Amino acid sequence: MGTCHPNDCVPNASVQSPGTSALTNGETLHPDNEVVWESPLSEMVGTTSGSEPPESEASLQRRLEDSLARHGERHPDTILAVNSLAVLLQSLGKHQQAEPLLQRALKSNEETKGAQHPDTLVSLSNLAMLLQAMGKHREAEPLCRRALANKEKLLGPHHPDVLTSLNNLAAVLKAMGKHQEAELLYRRALDGKEVTLGSTHQSTLTSVNNLAVLLQAMGKHREAEPLFRRALEGKESTLGPSHTSTLISMDNLAMLLKAMGKHQEAEPLLRRALKNRETALGQTHPNTLSTLKNLGGLLQAMGKHREAEPLLQKALEYRENTLGPTHPDTLSSLNDFAMLLNTMGKHDAAEPLLRHALSGRDALLGPYHPDTLVSLNDLAVLLKAMGQHDEAEPLLKRALECREKTLGSTHPDTLTSTNHLAVLLKAMGRLKEAEQFYRRALEGREVTLGPTHPDTLASLNNLAMLLQATGKHREAEPLLKRAMDGCKATLGESHPDTLTSLNNFSMLLNAMDQHSEAESLLRGALLSSEAMLGHTHPNTLASLNNLAVVLQAQSKQGEAEHFYRRALEGRSATLGSSHPDTLNSINNLAMLLQAMGVHEEAEALLRLAVDGCKATLGPSHPNTLTAVGNLESLLEVTRDAQAANPPFLGQTTPPRLGSPLEPPRLGSGSPAPLEPPRL
Repeated sequence: MGTCHPNDCVPNASVQSPGTSALTNGETLHPDNEVVWESPLSEMVGTTSGSEPPESEASLQRRLEDSLARHGERHPDTILAVNSLAVLLQSLGKHQQAEPLLQRALKSNEETKGAQHPDTLVSLSNLAMLLQAMGKHREAEPLCRRALANKEKLLGPHHPDVLTSLNNLAAVLKAMGKHQEAELLYRRALDGKEVTLGSTHQSTLTSVNNLAVLLQAMGKHREAEPLFRRALEGKESTLGPSHTSTLISMDNLAMLLKAMGKHQEAEPLLRRALKNRETALGQTHPNTLSTLKNLGGLLQAMGKHREAEPLLQKALEYRENTLGPTHPDTLSSLNDFAMLLNTMGKHDAAEPLLRHALSGRDALLGPYHPDTLVSLNDLAVLLKAMGQHDEAEPLLKRALECREKTLGSTHPDTLTSTNHLAVLLKAMGRLKEAEQFYRRALEGREVTLGPTHPDTLASLNNLAMLLQATGKHREAEPLLKRAMDGCKATLGESHPDTLTSLNNFSMLLNAMDQHSEAESLLRGALLSSEAMLGHTHPNTLASLNNLAVVLQAQSKQGEAEHFYRRALEGRSATLGSSHPDTLNSINNLAMLLQAMGVHEEAEALLRLAVDGCKATLGPSHPNTLTAVGNLESLLEVTRDAQAANPPFLGQTTPPRLGSPLEPPRLGSGSPAPLEPPRL
């Protein structure tokens, strides 16, 4: 659930996935929401001031060499040159080159000015925030604590620099999954700024924003929303509607609304932010591209894949041209564009892009960096969708091991990897192993995130789906009901995740032969989905399919045919004729027609399904093999009927395509995630 993220619900045999990357990707935790944390690097010394253009890397390198030759290593000019070059390298995504320079600046300041000198503390903070950006949170934390303690001793608890250090430490703790401690620090920083600077000061509004981002990550969307709105309104009145900081708040509010399922309210905010940024900064400015990427991600969540594709492709191309092909933001766009292609069923096009993103992040950021592990996860998700389970498994295990090593076993990202591995094991038929990992993810999320967090509710759903797949319906029922009730209470009655959980609960009731109750719930869910998401959204089309399944189970074949055809027409128009979900609908309609004795049309549809699955998924994919089996079964029935020549009286329906097909996962909306918002 939840963002990017991510974001992770698992497949229900009865509910077919609309295929989103984050939640299609399985809680794909690619950061499709570029939520901005303001001022994490506020103490960084810039290379220029005022309106002067920034110096180039070569120019700063020459300045450093000249200062070294003239003054030596410990001269203030040399230290400033070292720091300035490091700041530039970090802005270019060259973190590994920046780190030794910041280490060097810190050491020189400590030796020449002492451990508690303000310049030393700035160097300490700069190094800490760079380490955080590199995913080295455990190294960053003690540096942040040391900077905070020394500043409090030197400047007092309410000094602006102390409040900035509170913010920086909170950001590191948030990245480490220590949300409760981070919240206390953010609130302390906010309280201090309100007292010393006032409630409408820019720095105060930054703290309001950062607290809201944390609350969103904690699943406390309703607490976060008024804070985001306060930050936006305050910045609009004090800075103007087109100021960079105002547009950051506009982006962040829109991404929260996306997470809350309020897509129609989020879209105009992002379009307004994009227009203002293009006017003020130009089409290729990094901030403009972040908004462009966010708008593409929102359209993807709305099921408008064809509108999202050119936006994400444009963001990728501009980043390649302005930042270079190996910049972290370029690799992020590459990853996200690939996951959109995966959602659209274009697996062959997505695979080389994801492999490139993974290799680029591995080389630039290192194998343990959070972004590298996102790409590792997403490649595994794609391989799973392609039926290449044996190749996906070692990737997911590697991601889990790396996160356990760097973040600990109870970190939210580690629990996400635990969940993903369970999803794959279930798809591979290793249900006992899958159950162990599902239970581990659920138990960890209940402790770390709380029982009502969207990710915890997703884990409840996933475990229940596994139990249903093993025939343990009575054990699954209370878990699914708890997930459904939790979504209603936490996210609201009409949130996409709530409607997904309602679908899943209905399909469990159908499996338990409680058809009338399942039908009633599904009709309500379908109406809500049409009103909330629109008639052509993938989740709405999945609800049409599910209602048809329940009607077919009650022998209401005429109504079932109507809804199967609606689902097929919608998927063909929205997703394309070769998308896996469209092929599932072709198969399902064919199976109904076979049961109705309409063999000629059923055969034509099954041949379409077989040819489409072979072309899109490959000849050995489980769905392809199921479609082939369904066609062979129909042909055999037809031959037997022709031999005996009696009127066809009907036949038990073979398994629908991909009996283990997965439902729209809770929280679809990274593909990410997924991963936590990038700083």
